[in-house]
Amino acid sequence: MDAKSFAKLFLEFQDQGEAEVAVSPAQWTIYITKRMLEIANKAEPKLHLCAESLGSFGGHDEQCHQAKEWLFDFTFYKDEGWNRWGLPLVVVEHENQDRGNSFYQDLWKVLASFAPLRVMIGYRPQRTAIDCLVASLKQESEASHWHYPADSEDLILIGYRRMDVGDWRVVHRPKGATLSDAFDGSIKDFLSGSPRR
Repeated sequence: MDAKSFAKLFLEFQDQGEAEVAVSPAQWTIYITKRMLEIANKAEPKLHLCAESLGSFGGHDEQCHQAKEWLFDFTFYKDEGWNRWGLPLVVVEHENQDRGNSFYQDLWKVLASFAPLRVMIGYRPQRTAIDCLVASLKQESEASHWHYPADSEDLILIGYRRMDVGDWRVVHRPKGATLSDAFDGSIKDFLSGSPRR
């Protein structure tokens, strides 16, 4: 699964889901977990999902999905690595805290992985704070000399309180690029192939 396939399924299930995102962090975690489960089930080919939060609503199914956390909030696997010690195809961190360093702490975990697709989902208190976060990410990536596995890509989805479900900001670092060269724009522009801003 690549970043565009993931983002397309993510947006598709957002549009089908509940429209109100101003809920408690626990409720929102369940909402995002259900979206991750839908992505795993609708991916071509179907993927297996591990996430501790699956147990919150009965999403645990030993044959297809497990309510366990393997270092990351969500890990997706192909069939051939599912019941052995295969490496994940996709790793996802989801951070509900919209202030402080929580976003960076989870992003650091994602960046330390070697999955082909590494996804970070996080939030800011309001839309205008997203620009500051993205600028900070790009500045930090250069100052800290972040290195990226050659065969992986990064997808960062950033939302804000009381947003419309389709109003995600996307930062996408394709294979072989740096975060400074990343696409930066709306999820809809990312999926339509519009140039970055």
